[in-house]
Amino acid sequence: MTNDNDLFFRVAHRHTDLMHVDSELSAIGQAIASFEANPDLTYNTESDYPAVNFRASERVEMKDRETELLEMRDVAVRELLPSYLALVSAETRKLEAQFENPEALAEECLSALSTVVRAYAFRLRTGLERWNGVVDPLIQFSQGLPLNAISSPSPEVKHTEPRAYGSCRGIETQDREFSLLDVGAETDEFFRTLTRSLMTVLDEERRNGRPTTNSTGGVEGTVASSS
Repeated sequence: MTNDNDLFFRVAHRHTDLMHVDSELSAIGQAIASFEANPDLTYNTESDYPAVNFRASERVEMKDRETELLEMRDVAVRELLPSYLALVSAETRKLEAQFENPEALAEECLSALSTVVRAYAFRLRTGLERWNGVVDPLIQFSQGLPLNAISSPSPEVKHTEPRAYGSCRGIETQDREFSLLDVGAETDEFFRTLTRSLMTVLDEERRNGRPTTNSTGGVEGTVASSS
């Protein structure tokens, strides 16, 4: 049984043979065309034959070689074509088995992103609730302590962000300052920041993934990602 590597190299070898024949055919064709466009052109030759007979003989030789090359080309094509078709079949089967549909891949990526986003959003909310769960009783316990310069020349505890009825949202001590966090506002900021960052990443990857085009208009490849 021939493996895919053997098949690939056989196709490459036979294609090279075909290209060599085509190259010589092209050169012969140009020489014949040039000959026929300048039938009266003479050559410097050491032959004893007249120049016109030499050119006629040369033209016959070129035509004979052209015929020979055309026959060689037919043989090369017959040898290449079955191997080429077998290679196409083998390689496309592998591609179809390995290819990931862009739409399906996007759905899978979105699913993964959704899982990660939900996990980090849960961490955020848990952290905010834990923070407020500690800060709120600390604020309540500060009630009754000297909180301003009237009751104490150098208050060790200060209320910050005052609210109605003498309450506040924060506490300032000699080495600490903390306050209750707005869970809704902090969550919104998290998602705004995440959205901006994701849009930047998506735009960069979209630009990096655009195919480049070769001189014949075909797709050459993709621009490598900078990441």
